Amino acid sequence: MYLPNLRYKVCRFIAFIFLALNVTCTYANTTVLIPPTTELKYSEPVRLAQAVEDAIKSHQIPNSPIYWLGSSLLDISTPVNKSAVIDKLNILAQSENSEPFLSKSFSNNAEWIEKNITFKKVITPLDFDTIRISQPDNPLLDGKYQIILSQRTNDILIFGAIEKPLSVKWKARTSASQYLVNANVLSSADKSYVTVIQPDGHVEKHPIAYWNSNHHDIAPGATIFIGYQTLFSNYSDLNNDIISMLINRTLR
Repeated sequence: MYLPNLRYKVCRFIAFIFLALNVTCTYANTTVLIPPTTELKYSEPVRLAQAVEDAIKSHQIPNSPIYWLGSSLLDISTPVNKSAVIDKLNILAQSENSEPFLSKSFSNNAEWIEKNITFKKVITPLDFDTIRISQPDNPLLDGKYQIILSQRTNDILIFGAIEKPLSVKWKARTSASQYLVNANVLSSADKSYVTVIQPDGHVEKHPIAYWNSNHHDIAPGATIFIGYQTLFSNYSDLNNDIISMLINRTLR
């Protein structure tokens, strides 16, 4: 007599034993990678809450608090237009070689995206208390994923129309315009607004000019993107393209 549910529970029980010994346990269809060494495999699609619970159990620093806002669920596939965005930036770097700071800005941003954007982030809450009681926030996972359980960071990334990506210390109740004071923003930058990508991937528009000053909170681990205000018509969508890459940034 075939008992699929019983077989699945037995497989999971064995998987937990192997994980306690830091050994990869392999079964079937849905795979969830937990950096740096753990791999969970399920014989059928699994709810996000179950995968997060299993990830917590295999967390290699169990006494370190998890920063849920900065934790990530990643679809193990390259963002669709990553290569195109990098190509655009590199072409602009070459075409703007008469303006060294602008040229370096494009090439440094291309290099950063190449090195730091690997997989596509799934924009969904990971907080275990939220997903286990909210059905819309607890989707079925079917395929290959990665869960990164991050620790709280004290940094903010500034990106875009500056010479190179810059990491600055996070401070409570600090606005985007205050973070930019010492960032050496380029003359071609948008002086009215910046885009803030919060650690969970949500995108916000924050005012930075004196005439539209209005405080918005920025969470630890967020990215402040300074848009390029003056671009050739062929690159009019470049700012949005860069934002689409930064959404996939992960904290470790």
